[in-house]
Amino acid sequence: MLPDLTETEAHQHEADIELLERSWAQCDDCPGLDGCKAKGVRVVAARMDGLVQFRATYCPQRLMRGAAERYERLLVASRMTKRFRERTFGNFVARSGTEAALDACHRFVEDYQIGGPPTRGVMLVGAPGTGKTHLMAACANALLDRGVRVIFACVPDVLADLRRAVGADALEDVVAELRECEVLCLDDLGAERVTDWAREQVYRLINYRYEAELPVLATSNLDADALAEQLGDRIVSRLAEMCVWVRMECDDYRLRKEVPA
Repeated sequence: MLPDLTETEAHQHEADIELLERSWAQCDDCPGLDGCKAKGVRVVAARMDGLVQFRATYCPQRLMRGAAERYERLLVASRMTKRFRERTFGNFVARSGTEAALDACHRFVEDYQIGGPPTRGVMLVGAPGTGKTHLMAACANALLDRGVRVIFACVPDVLADLRRAVGADALEDVVAELRECEVLCLDDLGAERVTDWAREQVYRLINYRYEAELPVLATSNLDADALAEQLGDRIVSRLAEMCVWVRMECDDYRLRKEVPA
């Protein structure tokens, strides 16, 4: 708790030592964070470069609560619903035709580092029910567990948000949130016919992240040619450079699971 002090140091830091001992005294019979008069703050001392230094720090309970509160804020900001919060690599049912996608998603999560070098995203393409959204949600959940600021959004919902934001004069705020998060997950690209205005908004979003070297994870039922016809060559060209494209070729898991043989 205290480094060895000389008599002179003990006299010089008498007030600091008293504060340190007082802050640690209640820890012997911890009342819990809610009952702590110091709110989980206590004084520590260490010798650095030959000098004794005192500083305030958080106790383990305060650190754990802070981590839990930050994680909850990340979850809220991520836009993930309860259904998708439960999607993990552990409960993904791997089938023939999903191996490359599973490997690509694992590698993205392993390679991504906050503030690290640019990491190429993943574009999952395939028919409905092949597990694209599950894998993208698994990536998002794994990253959230590491404290990464992720947004997970269905593209039709994003476009609806943007339309509402125009009416509320808040378009730039909504766009900024999507542009600047550390990892952006876009589900169901090309799922609906879009107007020129909506296409331009998607382009602005993708192009911003392209120029800022911020990763995008995305899914689509359409191949590159069909997606270009739907969204335009500019968007698909940038996604081709930003992402590893993986086709998932397997049967519809939902139908196989829910429809009797």
